[in-house]
Amino acid sequence: MSVAVKAVSPQKRLLAVSWPVCYSLTMHDLIIIGGGPAGLAAAAYAAERQLDYLLLSRDLGGKCNYLARPVEMEDPSQVTAKDIVTIYKSKLECLRHSYRLETVTSISHEGGVFSVTTDKGGADQSRAVLVATGAGTRRLDVPGELQYLSRGIGYSACSYSHLFRGKRVFLTGDSDRVLNSTIEMSIQAGSVVLSLPTDNECTRDLLDYVKTLGCVEVITDGVVMEFSGGDYATEVLVSAPDGERRFSADGFFVELETHGNSALLKDVLKFHGAGYVPVDGSGMTAIPGLFAAGDVTDRSCCEHVLAALGQGASAMLCVYRYLRRLAAQSN
Repeated sequence: MSVAVKAVSPQKRLLAVSWPVCYSLTMHDLIIIGGGPAGLAAAAYAAERQLDYLLLSRDLGGKCNYLARPVEMEDPSQVTAKDIVTIYKSKLECLRHSYRLETVTSISHEGGVFSVTTDKGGADQSRAVLVATGAGTRRLDVPGELQYLSRGIGYSACSYSHLFRGKRVFLTGDSDRVLNSTIEMSIQAGSVVLSLPTDNECTRDLLDYVKTLGCVEVITDGVVMEFSGGDYATEVLVSAPDGERRFSADGFFVELETHGNSALLKDVLKFHGAGYVPVDGSGMTAIPGLFAAGDVTDRSCCEHVLAALGQGASAMLCVYRYLRRLAAQSN
């Protein structure tokens, strides 16, 4: 018996029609959850291989929709993260039937079939799922932070450090994440101010190294009070044991420890650390057919667009091989 497939073009029925069981819901070869760099790269590869796939995400582009760069920077020679992701977005938008802007609310697995539901009442099934929901950022929740998001304030200094050559940069965070970002930024920026709260979890040796960097000023026991400016953030107020100080900068980065956006998998998987999805070398989780790629996994080494694109494409290659094996077994 073949699967009932709804609104799928003939070119995309490469694998879906070979499944031996019939379902009343729409059955796909693959459902991709997440529209950031990893998810978009996976979708591009799935389209190339003519899979019957569906991408579900609240938006396309993920955190790349939020820029963090000097106000006056208009260098056409610079290739930004958004430039790269826009190319993938444009390809997917030409295949309107292959994605829906909906947030996945639950996922279940039974009998080798995944069932996915969304906040808009969508219900779909597939033989494989690729989760590429990224990592969530934590906010300071201080005045001016949301107002100036993407207007001077960002959350991933490593992704933008090359744009701040010779500039003044302010960073704050509570773990080795911000220390590594400070080291990266010190290579490019003219001067860097790092503010650490009292209850930070920074590695002592790494912090001692950061303090030796000539262009870096470290404020220990610092508390960010507010960001201020005009159209863009230009100043930050920091409270420290020796009093309050204002710092002017060309860019501000909040580098609090991140967490994997994996809540929808809490009933089917055990996580590593702060919600990161454990995967093997192929990107597969402990559940056959359930894959993950990008910053949501425990194998992500950095929040960088090119790394996420590569991980999404690599995982998709493994998904394709997995589906081919299933198709061969069913025939």
